[in-house]
Amino acid sequence: MSGPQPSGGGPAPLLGTGCSSPRSISEESLERLEHLLEPAGREIVSFLREARHATIEELRQLIGESCHMNVLARIEHDVNRQAELILGGPLLVFEDSRVHPATGERVYASWWLTPEAERALAPGAPRDCSVDVFVEEAAVVVIAQLPGLREEDIQVKAEPERLVLCGDVAGHRRCQEIPLPARVTAARPQVRYNNEVLLVRLERERPDDSS
Repeated sequence: MSGPQPSGGGPAPLLGTGCSSPRSISEESLERLEHLLEPAGREIVSFLREARHATIEELRQLIGESCHMNVLARIEHDVNRQAELILGGPLLVFEDSRVHPATGERVYASWWLTPEAERALAPGAPRDCSVDVFVEEAAVVVIAQLPGLREEDIQVKAEPERLVLCGDVAGHRRCQEIPLPARVTAARPQVRYNNEVLLVRLERERPDDSS
């Protein structure tokens, strides 16, 4: 039997510590963008910087628009269009489901800053880290490099289709979800942490487990 096979995900940002990503955003560039926005767009961005996420109805009430379509137009034609010019990509994204980076709780159907913008605003210096996911016949194995984190500062939560890692970064709790390439049994993940490398082994879900 051959060994574990990589899932193809490659390095991924973890715990909001500013790992390498296709797009890097500085706080200075975010401030420059905000100065160029219309008042309503600036209010949306300011609110999301503080609240982290909002439903379309919450944003409608925030800027006093008459319907959701007008809010979407503000996001698309003001905020994200200016962000494409200044940052090289959108600033706001809609997520059907996303883990709150500070609490680890799952939030549904909301607007967020992009992960790149969240990292730019996260406290603490950037750190090198990577995540690799391997698929075995009976398990999924996640290996994460977590420089500077102590074992007692790390929390692991397994879900059938994702793994959520939380840790204390520069005195602030940060969480990151890692999609898994196969469904797993969330109970009793095997966790080991040594030399700033976290290994989590999750038993794959068998066909009769989901019935």
